[in-house]
Amino acid sequence: MSTKAQVHFQLLPVELVHKIFDYLNAEAIVFSMRLVCKQLYSIVNAYNRYELDFRYISKSDLPLLARIIDPDAIISLKLSKTEKERSIRSLLKHFRTDFTRLQSLALFNLYDRDLKIIQNRIMKCPLKTFSIFNELWNVRKTEAYISNILLHKDLSKIEVKLDYDSITLIDWPMSCGLKHVIINNCSSATIYTILNHSPNLGTLVITDNYFENFEETITNDKQFNSVISLSLAISANIAMENIRSLLSCLPCLAHLRLISKTLSSDVSLFDGSEWEDLITAKVTLLKKFEFSFFGDLSAYNGSVTPKSMINSFQTLFWLQTKQWIVKCEDGPDNLQSWTFHIYSIPIFIDEFHYPSPVFRVVHSTLNTDVRCEKVTVDTNRLILYLTKMMSESTLELVSTIVRVQYCDSES
Repeated sequence: MSTKAQVHFQLLPVELVHKIFDYLNAEAIVFSMRLVCKQLYSIVNAYNRYELDFRYISKSDLPLLARIIDPDAIISLKLSKTEKERSIRSLLKHFRTDFTRLQSLALFNLYDRDLKIIQNRIMKCPLKTFSIFNELWNVRKTEAYISNILLHKDLSKIEVKLDYDSITLIDWPMSCGLKHVIINNCSSATIYTILNHSPNLGTLVITDNYFENFEETITNDKQFNSVISLSLAISANIAMENIRSLLSCLPCLAHLRLISKTLSSDVSLFDGSEWEDLITAKVTLLKKFEFSFFGDLSAYNGSVTPKSMINSFQTLFWLQTKQWIVKCEDGPDNLQSWTFHIYSIPIFIDEFHYPSPVFRVVHSTLNTDVRCEKVTVDTNRLILYLTKMMSESTLELVSTIVRVQYCDSES
């Protein structure tokens, strides 16, 4: 760092320097920034928004880090046993007092005994965000621990990734203050329980739902007007009637994302006029609609084609009023069927292959050559088939790909 740069950095207000620290890990702040000069030493000592991720803190650094950082200055913890000999008790013993200002807690693959230790240390903390990800077997008390966490009066966001049976055993309080819920392996009954017990809920994300008999789960005409965003990934065969029953409860939705992970047999899902009628009747405030559905053309005896599907999404409602763009891809799944994929733009998917080795875009609601349209995706992992891209001169069409966390390529 040059002398000029040092002077400029030191002239920044302390509050702004602390804001910069918010984007650094604890080790960088304590072991690097703190040692630059006396002024930064004092600024670091006054910092009180540390976020500790025990998954990446080395065993040798932890004791020194714990001596320097006051537990009252820690607002976020991520706990995981990455090594067999590092128990949660041994990790936490380095801190002399409890974390009285802890606002966010994330737990990864912990056993019952670990959860008990953590519960004794943090139950009085003003938690606002809680996450738990557990793929371990025979962890019998996880759901009881989560049920206790839900009693925190300041808790506004929870993210849960557990097995199906554990999630069904969670005891939701009659009225909790949650505003954001992210959960997996969830039944329709659990969805309704969450909605019914969370009067302030604004965002609900379900990453794996079987959507069985939702219309039978609803026992009254109660509506949940606080929910403005719903994201639902469905592992079972989905029907339009299921969606209609759910949306009837959520009249104030502004954002809806629907993902079908299996082939859908209900032809209504691929009909733009059906969706138009449903949206104008049930969710009139909807501003953003994202969907991804798969089907089998051979199952509809010629009554449905990619062109007929796309035509139903080329009305004034779709193109002008809402300005929602839809594309359809098809390709051979096996010798007996012809699978197609119809989806909204931009594409949202965990892993995106470009160009697709299976599908080929055949129709779009845009009045342009689909081969010349840019590809916009929201993805975590991007796989590029460079040889195919170069041969088809499509490399420049990937210029608008966004939020890619991992990129791979195949020749």
